[in-house]
Amino acid sequence: MKWTVDPSELCLQASCLARDFSLAPSDAARRSVLRWLAASGAALAAGGLAPRAAEADARTADSSCIQSAEATTGPFPADGGGPFPDRRNVLLNGAVVRSDIRTSFGSSATLAPGISLRLSFNLLDLRRGCTPLTQGAVYLWSCDCNGDYSLYAPGLEHENYLRGVQFADSQGQVRFHTIFPACYAGRYPHLHAEIFTGAGTNFKQLTRVLTTQFIVPPNICAQVYSRTQGYERSNSNFRATPISSDIVFSSSSEAQLAAQTLALAGDPDHGYSATANIVA
Repeated sequence: MKWTVDPSELCLQASCLARDFSLAPSDAARRSVLRWLAASGAALAAGGLAPRAAEADARTADSSCIQSAEATTGPFPADGGGPFPDRRNVLLNGAVVRSDIRTSFGSSATLAPGISLRLSFNLLDLRRGCTPLTQGAVYLWSCDCNGDYSLYAPGLEHENYLRGVQFADSQGQVRFHTIFPACYAGRYPHLHAEIFTGAGTNFKQLTRVLTTQFIVPPNICAQVYSRTQGYERSNSNFRATPISSDIVFSSSSEAQLAAQTLALAGDPDHGYSATANIVA
């Protein structure tokens, strides 16, 4: 598989870049964002993600056991990386380990408004024939109903909602209660996830093995954004950003796209539940 993403397309479109810069608090931070985006684009264009995808294609004949697609963390991971000089890291706070990630923790208990979304992920070990990955953990984060990320957006610097960690149970499952993400300019609606392996609950002793993103089905997005109060900004953004032109998902194969797409049930009035496999 050959990755064909042009570095100039990796969040350097005017709308997306303007958004990333608008969340940077200073000129120095904005320059950091630009350098980080350019480096990420170069890595994609050079095939930096290809070995994992190629390995999955070569080792996996079963379409239900395809290694989850690698993806950038985006500029706002709060995992000790990203483009901002302060390297904020929410994973150092033990309170981040929680199932319900709709509220902030620590000095704030702000509830992120939005439609309820309950997620259930099945962690699978590719090297062991997609058997349950029981010594694993998932860090999940996403934007709020306005398209803003906690800890980064103006006014949200002291909020950390919609970020949380769960460790796999004996069946390799993790569960989160979050909200339906917005669609902001330049990106198709998505959720971010990092997968770690290793025993224990100390992230310094765990190994990050995968960074990926999940797709929210287009028909559900259209339903939510067209009729739900609080998601007004998303409607026009969603119509302007199909999956095929998304700067991240356009690099996934058809099989990977299918695996990245959440299986949703529910409605805007009562909330949604979703499931997906994560093969690492």
